[in-house]
Amino acid sequence: MRRLFLNPFQIAKIVTNGISSTYFNTFRGCRQGCPLSPALIVLAIEPLAEAIRNNVFIHRFQIVSLTHKISLFADDILLYLTNPEGSLSKLVELLNSYSLFSGYKINLDKSEILSLSDFNYNSISHKFPFRSTTTGIRYLGININGNLGDLFKLNIDPLLAKVTMDVDRWMELPLHQSINVHGHLSQKRINI
Repeated sequence: MRRLFLNPFQIAKIVTNGISSTYFNTFRGCRQGCPLSPALIVLAIEPLAEAIRNNVFIHRFQIVSLTHKISLFADDILLYLTNPEGSLSKLVELLNSYSLFSGYKINLDKSEILSLSDFNYNSISHKFPFRSTTTGIRYLGININGNLGDLFKLNIDPLLAKVTMDVDRWMELPLHQSINVHGHLSQKRINI
């Protein structure tokens, strides 16, 4: 593993707005597109996830008999917690320990708290490094706000409007007469 990722001949460049940087050596991290990257992310993040799941002082969210505490997709983490003051203080301790031992850093600019209850996070926000939002968060492309009944309105309605607009625009495109109706429909299906 070290040979693959600490190879002195690993170089990269960054392309921004079509302009390439000069090549530079890479010494850490997973390469984008590398088939090992997903497995390495899982190996790196799962100890943190297990520590969160097993910490009895980080209180999970419960609806009737169903409980849930954490959702993961690669390095994106979504936590469902109750008892905010107690849970967050233990979570911050755990994150700090994990960062110290693993070298993995939490991006606090992307870390937000959304309260689904009447709890006022601002009353304890000075104790924690997370910013609070009342308007909602975006997780894996899904908009979530404090009212879970709004999920359809926040996500499906805009998507349907965009697809409808795209289909209307595509229907206006002139197609060469040699393309049959089946080809026309296949083209639309591919675009959607």
